[in-house]
Amino acid sequence: MAHPHSSITLGDNHRGFQLGQNFGHVHVAPERPETPPEPASQVPFRRDPHFVERARLTNQIRAKLFEPAGRAALVELGGSQLAIEYARQLWQQSPQTWVLWIHASNVARFEQSVRDVADQLKIYGRKDPKADLLQLLRNWLRDKSKERWLIVLDNANDAGFLLEPPATTGEAQPAQRRIDYSPTCDHGSVIITTRSKQEALRLVYESDMVDVLPMREGEAESCLKASWESWARMTAK
Repeated sequence: MAHPHSSITLGDNHRGFQLGQNFGHVHVAPERPETPPEPASQVPFRRDPHFVERARLTNQIRAKLFEPAGRAALVELGGSQLAIEYARQLWQQSPQTWVLWIHASNVARFEQSVRDVADQLKIYGRKDPKADLLQLLRNWLRDKSKERWLIVLDNANDAGFLLEPPATTGEAQPAQRRIDYSPTCDHGSVIITTRSKQEALRLVYESDMVDVLPMREGEAESCLKASWESWARMTAK
């Protein structure tokens, strides 16, 4: 018979758990540190094969994000595709930069994206059911040793929930708004895509905005040419 104060360590299939016989509780071992991942791009969409480079807009984005703690809001239809292309180019040119994509269309998608990002970054402590993932992510982003990063907040067409504190915020300290968990720091930058100029102004300064206006004549011609060439290649197979 086992000693009343002894514990049972389970086998490999139950690694990290012990059963304390005197109380019958299951004690979860502390989370083990994981090997830090290499910087990567988290863009969840393929590049549009018909995308036409819009150098004028790309240069505006680059100029705004070149500044320390730069932010750029891409307004109107086409902002998401422009963000995809910019993020792709950035990571190709600077593979030591983290590219993190967060869906911002509603609370549920935002929170799921934060969980996905925490897993991608292997943030220590994220597996704790009581973990404040937004605070863990904020701490990670503020750490200069983690290299440069770009966050894309995509489809923020209703910025209201981003300007509110998360429901799980504790009472021990003043609640931060969700948008504030993307910290202002010199080694990070943020792109926001939205169809609404009014919503963009709730999140950034007017000087941070890039209006994704309809294509100019030359850009439209290039788009039509690219579409035609793609169709011709497909039909030739």
